[in-house]
Amino acid sequence: MEWTDTQRTYVEKASPVEGLGDLREQVYGKMKTFDPGGVRSTATSYLWLPGCVIDEAGGILDVRNSDGTLMAFICSSMPQRLKANLMANLTSAFDRQDVLYSRQVSHEGQLFECVHFSWYNRYTTQGQGAPTGVHPHELHVKGAKCTNLSQLLPYQSSEQDDHERLYQNLEIAFEEVFKWIENMVWFIRSF
Repeated sequence: MEWTDTQRTYVEKASPVEGLGDLREQVYGKMKTFDPGGVRSTATSYLWLPGCVIDEAGGILDVRNSDGTLMAFICSSMPQRLKANLMANLTSAFDRQDVLYSRQVSHEGQLFECVHFSWYNRYTTQGQGAPTGVHPHELHVKGAKCTNLSQLLPYQSSEQDDHERLYQNLEIAFEEVFKWIENMVWFIRSF
């Protein structure tokens, strides 16, 4: 949670994007500061994207990298019948245990709600001490015959096995939501 708290202080300093043109300028301006491998050199600034900008884009915002690959996809068109039950489905997945807590964090009066699963993907390579100007796939240990690039991929932790019932509950509770997300991913791939 320490990383999340640190990043939250940066997010709270973000200025709102004024519209699609401003978003384009800010995103491409930030991309100019990326390392040669396309990696952001510092994670201390964020863009605040008000809902009205997504509405201006027709409810679907597709942001691409300079090489045309997908950077971000934001879609506000989830059907109301799915939106209406998100919190109820989440709490039911925890067998109605009181495990969720609220933090009063807002940006100019707009509350930001999220759920943080701290055990996801914390076992992969962290990269401390690695050079910042090189993509992880380009790093090799001197004298080593090969590099295990699979260690850079997220994988299921043993905690998922320890909490198998919770995992299954989440799959059941959000089955329709996951199907909707899958359909949206196929939709954007078609472009």
